[in-house]
Amino acid sequence: MFQTLRKLKKGTWIFFFIQAIFAAALVVIHLYFPETLPFLFYPEAILGLLLLALGANVFYIIHVLERMENQARKNFINVSSALGADISEAYRFGEIGLLGYDGSQEIIWTSELFLDRKLQLLGMNVLQIMPALKPFFGDLLEKPFEIKMDYAARSYAVMHLSELRILIFKDISEREHLYRMRKEEALVVSTIVLDNYADIVTLGKGETYSQLEGDIRKAILDWAKDYDMLIRRIKDDTYLAFMSELVYAKVAKENYRPLLQVREINKKSEIALTISMGFGRGNPEVARLAELSASAIDVALSRGGNQVVVNNYGSHMEFHGGGADKKIKKNAVRTRVLSLSLFAHLQSNQAVLIVPHDEADFDALGSAFGLYALAKSAKRQAYIVIEEAQIEPKTRAGLRQLFKKEELDAMWMAPSKALDAYNVNTLVIMTDFHRPMLATAPKLLEAAKRVAVLDHHRRAEDVIDNPIFNVIDPTASSTSEIVVELIRYNKEKVDLPSSFATLMFAGMLLDTNNFKAHTTTNTFEAATYLKERGADNVKADSFMKDEYEEYLLKTKIMSNLESPHFGIMVAAASPSDIIDRTALAKAGDEAMSVNGIKAIFVIGRIAENQVGISARSDGTMNVQMIMEKMGGGGHFSSAAVQLDGQDIAKARQDLLDMLNLYAQDMHQE
Repeated sequence: MFQTLRKLKKGTWIFFFIQAIFAAALVVIHLYFPETLPFLFYPEAILGLLLLALGANVFYIIHVLERMENQARKNFINVSSALGADISEAYRFGEIGLLGYDGSQEIIWTSELFLDRKLQLLGMNVLQIMPALKPFFGDLLEKPFEIKMDYAARSYAVMHLSELRILIFKDISEREHLYRMRKEEALVVSTIVLDNYADIVTLGKGETYSQLEGDIRKAILDWAKDYDMLIRRIKDDTYLAFMSELVYAKVAKENYRPLLQVREINKKSEIALTISMGFGRGNPEVARLAELSASAIDVALSRGGNQVVVNNYGSHMEFHGGGADKKIKKNAVRTRVLSLSLFAHLQSNQAVLIVPHDEADFDALGSAFGLYALAKSAKRQAYIVIEEAQIEPKTRAGLRQLFKKEELDAMWMAPSKALDAYNVNTLVIMTDFHRPMLATAPKLLEAAKRVAVLDHHRRAEDVIDNPIFNVIDPTASSTSEIVVELIRYNKEKVDLPSSFATLMFAGMLLDTNNFKAHTTTNTFEAATYLKERGADNVKADSFMKDEYEEYLLKTKIMSNLESPHFGIMVAAASPSDIIDRTALAKAGDEAMSVNGIKAIFVIGRIAENQVGISARSDGTMNVQMIMEKMGGGGHFSSAAVQLDGQDIAKARQDLLDMLNLYAQDMHQE
């Protein structure tokens, strides 16, 4: 209608302008050329002209009013059909407003709601003043049923009756305010743990330790006080804190201040006492939040501590921190307890099935053979669940040198047969992995009721549910090292043949890059124990050597090095080459011997439609975090990922993007 009014207004000005020009022309002619129009000297003629002009004006005004009336009647019919009869007051009471527009999206009518709120919208363009409503008028095949928007300090839910050119507004300001308040005031539970408190206490409480402990506890309590949290110390090394979602948002925004403060405090001390924080959020039940928080702290500790894990109910966990590798010497008492516990589980079952990860390497099979020996010492029937095709080539070649075929056949069981042989009195042990999807026999794990887990990789989110025995220790160099410790501290004498010891030694060599990375005193103690049991380190080292073709391929890969960030290298193999995953790992290990390289990522095609990335670091960078975010996992300084359906170029770009994000996070911390 307002478009019509503008046209009428413009036409009226033109009409009167023409009349004014005509009148002015008559005056000029009469003054300067009186003989041209002599009838102007007669009053009757002038009166006639005035009456004629008046009639024309009256006729034009009536015409304009008729067009306005017709347009208004047309709009009135549309609005009435939308409102129905006598419901305008009900709409008003329910804070529902209607807005009508024309073909140009100009507002031609509003209901009482907007008038009561003194919103003068007539003549304005809908999309100019309310751009949030563009989806209603766009080219989308499926228009939204409802759009929520804010306008003039109020919140509205808007529906669109496109055929009638009417927008229906429902005021939801109070509802949105209550929702925001409920969301902001929702409870969050946090568990804060001093990671290695029990280990350091055994070193003695000297003045240095007392000062360090006091500074860390003060940082935690000051943080809670600054944000008005409720915090209680529930154990010597554990605090429980309660906060609102609004407070948690501030805590997350400042990157979990206590974690950063404790790192700074540790820089001034010879003793490292770190903390981990687990948050539970997203559930209205306090007991459930406490469970989520406890689960988060378990994951944080199993990943090495010194980090934050946020357990969002019904969603994925978030990981923050983890920027330092924990290398505290293990407590011998704890190891002895774990050894006795595992042995008791072995004795309480009739049979034991040991499951390594697919594409099993020296560490996976070395630890499996060690567990096989431990199960035999418990006088239980045991099998390693694997087929030859599930073993990576170098390990397969090493096995052929250590064992006869009939020896392996007596110890191995195919995954399909293992599933048939399984019963409720069988213990299933996962070794060198804890994610069911990586198993040589995933269906067996689905059926298993009693599962034990031994692994040295940082814990991922999709860990096996409810294991009866669980040792995920990222401070260990390898799973073979963990198994050696369990054997050493076992109350029964374990018969460990020299071939088993050699295979386990090879597993430790592989995962430590010949004892160059990720070693502790426990690593060398485990290696010494294996040597005492007849491990042939020369033979184990020979398993690691490259064939000539492998050496050339590795050299070819390393010729493509690039450095996206200082000290970080990326090398990509040729897309035409299919490379064994072990070759990728060894290329990375060799690159780490070059001075100045802090971390390296080697990319190569490991199958027809699969790309692998092998990551290594010198311990100053957590490559496991990066690989985990790309769908893989591993250890602090040694990790990998397999990407299905990708090419090398896409994998390289995704990796570079992830490295950029990692660099930003580290800079903020």
